[in-house]
Amino acid sequence: MKQNDVDVAGFFKDLQNEEDNTKKLENEIDHIMIQAVYNKDTNRLKALIPLIDKCDWSQKTKDEYHLIIKGMIESTKLDIIPNYDPDKKVIQDLKDRIFSIPDFNQFKLEMFGNFMIFYDWQTNIFITIQLLKQFDNKNDNKELLAISAILSNLISQLVEAKQYDKTKPFFDAAEKIPATPELYFTRTVLDLHKYVVAYHYNHQQGDLDKAKLIAKTYQVTGFKEFSKTVQHFINQEIERLKEAKK
Repeated sequence: MKQNDVDVAGFFKDLQNEEDNTKKLENEIDHIMIQAVYNKDTNRLKALIPLIDKCDWSQKTKDEYHLIIKGMIESTKLDIIPNYDPDKKVIQDLKDRIFSIPDFNQFKLEMFGNFMIFYDWQTNIFITIQLLKQFDNKNDNKELLAISAILSNLISQLVEAKQYDKTKPFFDAAEKIPATPELYFTRTVLDLHKYVVAYHYNHQQGDLDKAKLIAKTYQVTGFKEFSKTVQHFINQEIERLKEAKK
């Protein structure tokens, strides 16, 4: 919508004037949130809150969206503001909401995947192991997409924390995810992590070249911001190995 110069408030008004557009409205909000997070645009996220308040939804649904948006604002700030201290109440409310969902349904998978950054790696390992016990190849693509994103986030967190030895079971789990067009993007992210970890252990230029090639692919296919993040991740590992050799 931002790229197409569509007015967000106007779009919401149009949808509200049509019948049976609840799902379409939810999908559009989700799309705006994803784009705002990708572009690190906290103002765009904040602008959604008063618009949601005007929706003809239950208060429970509105509160849920409020919490998700506030969580995305905090995670974005954590990404762009050095040494940022997230809002403790928002983080605790997110954790309470995730914990309150008894089974790993689609909503819980997405909530955990989006906000696992607020857990330490030990807790994320524990939760991920529990969800993998429910994992099999019969999961639908949306569930598999959420699971592969969780695995990618966890492996990234473990690499950041220099816990390379703890990544193997999660790479093994990732290998069970089928290769389909819908899951292509998250599979490439997992492969990138695999090559970075392999480079850490084996110091083989071939592994590093494969990781860089994936990062380059993101750049030339329009994911420039994500490509920068990935390249920073790769460069961090290169610098770590240089320091280790001194």
